[in-house]
Amino acid sequence: MPEIEIKDRDNRTIETVQIRDDVFGGKGKKGLLHQVVVNFLANQRQGTHSTKTKGLVSGGGRKPYRQKAAMPY
Repeated sequence: MPEIEIKDRDNRTIETVQIRDDVFGGKGKKGLLHQVVVNFLANQRQGTHSTKTKGLVSGGGRKPYRQKAAMPY
């Protein structure tokens, strides 16, 4: 069985652990790993975004002037 080293912050080996081939020996799936990373990063965002609704924006609903002014002759 393969072994991995468990290290602390100072990069010193604390212990060695044996891992099973039937669990960790398979091929990785890049697409699945990408989805996991994107999901993790999305969940780290604060989510403090907001948009103004119709009642919060300034101005009324009526057009204040005509789009084309009449040409004086």
